[in-house]
Amino acid sequence: MAASAKTASIREDAELRLGNALRSAQQPAEAAEVFAKFAATYPGSKNAGNALLFRGDALLEAKKTDEAVAAWKELVAKQKDSPVAVDASERIWRTYAREKKSELMRAAQEEQLKNFPKEPRNIGVYLARGASFADSRDEAQALAAYRQAFGLFQELYPDIATSPPPPQISDLAYSALERSADLNITRAKSLGTYSNLSEDQKKQWADFLGQATEGYGQAVLGYSPSRVAPTLSKLVTLVLFRFQAGEAPVEESLKPFRDLAAKAGGQPGLVAQVLFAQASVPFEANQPALALRLYEDAYKKSAENGVPLDWRDLERFARALLSAGKNEEARPIFERIQKEFPASGPKDPKLRAQASAIFGLGLIDFQAGRKEEAEKQFAKLTKDYPWSEKLQEANYLRGQALAATGRYEGSEDKPGAFQLWAKVIESNKTDNETKARAMLAFGKGLEDVADKKIPTKQIDQGEGKPPLDPLDLAVSYYRKVDLYYDSLPEFAAEGLLKAAKIRRSQQKNAEARELAGTLLEKYGNSSSAAEARELLNSLPPASAPAS
Repeated sequence: MAASAKTASIREDAELRLGNALRSAQQPAEAAEVFAKFAATYPGSKNAGNALLFRGDALLEAKKTDEAVAAWKELVAKQKDSPVAVDASERIWRTYAREKKSELMRAAQEEQLKNFPKEPRNIGVYLARGASFADSRDEAQALAAYRQAFGLFQELYPDIATSPPPPQISDLAYSALERSADLNITRAKSLGTYSNLSEDQKKQWADFLGQATEGYGQAVLGYSPSRVAPTLSKLVTLVLFRFQAGEAPVEESLKPFRDLAAKAGGQPGLVAQVLFAQASVPFEANQPALALRLYEDAYKKSAENGVPLDWRDLERFARALLSAGKNEEARPIFERIQKEFPASGPKDPKLRAQASAIFGLGLIDFQAGRKEEAEKQFAKLTKDYPWSEKLQEANYLRGQALAATGRYEGSEDKPGAFQLWAKVIESNKTDNETKARAMLAFGKGLEDVADKKIPTKQIDQGEGKPPLDPLDLAVSYYRKVDLYYDSLPEFAAEGLLKAAKIRRSQQKNAEARELAGTLLEKYGNSSSAAEARELLNSLPPASAPAS
């Protein structure tokens, strides 16, 4: 009898394995038949539930969605008290979610909540419901679902100090608070610009952001270390939103971080994470000296405790070091971003981290005079991250690096300085300051071309026409800075001064006088004004007009 039982057990195991083998061999329809036969043949087997579950999986792989859902529903009905019934229930609503059948998804979720009220995975059900309601702009129901998610967590784990939940369950629950905070920020922004709001709306705006601040704070205190830094980065964005709206000064904006640090007093690693993120507030508020002091202290403590930091805060720290002239200290920070935030696909958000690191390393090389290394970094940024917000600044600096070796002209694949600066000037994504710098660089490059007799296509006017004088073209670029960017007085004045110097060297004194006079009239307080006065005084007197 024992041998017979053993033989039956082997046969049962073999049939289940056959179904799995057929799935692995990309024969899902045949696998589904095997699993159905197994469940009918061995209804009392401990694997009968798994067979029904796998049958649904195989049917789904065979693109028989309705039959798959029916198989899982049958499993829930027949084996409601077994663990696989919850698996089947999860598969039902997740299948509807993938097919964007929101009403069916929500109905299936309600069935799961009713059938398995104390199941920890229901936290994920509430989160999915919240996301669905948020997508349909039903903010009230979304927030209610997120509250239910965290409420269930508190019910299932009433004393996390003595009976801590699994980290993945805890992180899932606290993400409900983070999502609620995200939604409250959206609600605040939907009211409009803060300065244009009525007093009642301003109160509502502040209330939404207060709830968001509280939600992020609770999430930070409850998350595992790897989830903390990105959430702190969101808190930085929130307090900067308040600061930039004029609703809170810098000192008040730091309070949420100080409160969090006080609550996390027994966790030195978490305190370091909080204080490091805090430093990003004064940095973005144009207080780099204060920011750097806060960054350096918190960074040291974070290293001592081995806690992760968000790449955005690391980038700001590196930029603060650069602004303080500590370029080589910034290098390992950018290298850390490259190492710790690798991107795994074309839509990975960490691509932005990689782009920021490459630009930072290129900038360090550029400022250190390592022009060739800098040009390679900027070229890599252009090739691999053409969407980067730093692209045009990189093109400008890359042009400067090429100009240092006289490479003004190039090809489409390997552009020269002139081609790169032209892209900067023509792009609608370039800020005005970078455009003005590029125009000044273009003019200076043309002066270099004229002085060293470097060939360039810039002066070519077409067949049968004489080439332009590169100095005349340089003057044209210098004048354009004043014409288009007079809101940037230092740059506009520099352009007029350079143009006046060229005209004086060509003994075109009337134009030199006009250029210097315009500079003094429009930009008399600029740093170029004193030299413009000297130039004006050095010119011979204007000829008296004929009577």
